[in-house]
Amino acid sequence: MNPQRIAWEGGPGDLHLKLPCRDLGSLKYLGGLLLLGSVILLLMAKAWGWEFAVNLWEDFPDEWQAVNGIVMMRVVFLIPAVMMVVLSARLLLTGCVLLFNLTRTSLRVTRTELQVIDYWGGWKKKRSFPVQSISRLSMARGFGAKKEGAEATRRLSAALSADFWSLVLLDADNESVFLAVGYPQLVIQELSRQLTAQLPGVSTVDMYEAPEQNEGRSAIHETVGITDAPADTKVVITHNGGAIQIDVPQLGLRKGGHGLFGFGCIFSLLPSLFLGVLLYEGLGTDWTQWVPVFMVLIFLVVGVAMMAAGVAGGTREVQLTADAEGLRIVSRSLFGKKVCAWKVAEVKSLKVAKTGTTVGDVALRALYVESVEGKVSAWLKMLSRKEQEWIRALLQQAMGKS
Repeated sequence: MNPQRIAWEGGPGDLHLKLPCRDLGSLKYLGGLLLLGSVILLLMAKAWGWEFAVNLWEDFPDEWQAVNGIVMMRVVFLIPAVMMVVLSARLLLTGCVLLFNLTRTSLRVTRTELQVIDYWGGWKKKRSFPVQSISRLSMARGFGAKKEGAEATRRLSAALSADFWSLVLLDADNESVFLAVGYPQLVIQELSRQLTAQLPGVSTVDMYEAPEQNEGRSAIHETVGITDAPADTKVVITHNGGAIQIDVPQLGLRKGGHGLFGFGCIFSLLPSLFLGVLLYEGLGTDWTQWVPVFMVLIFLVVGVAMMAAGVAGGTREVQLTADAEGLRIVSRSLFGKKVCAWKVAEVKSLKVAKTGTTVGDVALRALYVESVEGKVSAWLKMLSRKEQEWIRALLQQAMGKS
């Protein structure tokens, strides 16, 4: 494939675009760290996985080993070793792909959907966007950093190729999404021409200008767009003169906790069983025997943290009170209480935006309150976006900022 050209198959209505491999500049050497991690995991699989499983089976009493079907326990003992080998192989493949600049992106445009697949060796990321929701395409140099001169941006830019461009689309949520990152300008221009011909809502491609946070105006002065309550909401609204009180009840572990509690239970199951077997067999004074215990504890702590986050979200109750004087939010959950209050003049913006956290394929959002001092707090993550936008609109009206 010509490094400056895009391979394409099909035609209008079903066009498949294969972008060339990208040049990551100095960032490709991060693949070396992944290769090192792959070797370490493979050694761990042999030393603390396979040998541990063999020794554990040999330590079983003879009468236990004679029981029909108990041989399947040997397979259970090998599960940690198999998991480490699989992860090691994926790290090895990803490290090689990074080192040899083999990462790439492919796109498929149909009459209804734009599909984007990013290939990183052992991992693939697939995204899709309804064609009708795409209103704009923009070219950006580098990553289109939101804050010029930021230290992290400068360091990252120094490691990249000089001819490093990206293509950005504006999605249905009015947010910028990077489609193709890290290609020469000629490749991005050609991709732009191909997509413009296929997307009915896009006629031109402009230069991307990242929005500054509330530059020139406050988001609290935006026009209120949602005033009707969502049909399935459990939120209770109480009006008292010019003031409004919004009560958000507990939504349970499934909706309020976004399924984190159940996922945390599943994530913790295998480490718990493994740790129980280790403790049952007993540990000596040799420090190497304790290494698997500490590794298992790390996974167990992650699982418990997810369960705790799920419980916190599922048991959280939030009360928001707003009037012409200010805004007060009280949040209660199983783990405590949090109270925040602002005067109207202290609130710079109220907005609903993504938190950066994804559960499954769903990007979590929150109602953000930003003060004039620049402090930002996130609320109501357990609600749907419609409910969050509705509550934001009600708060703006009560504060006299609509």
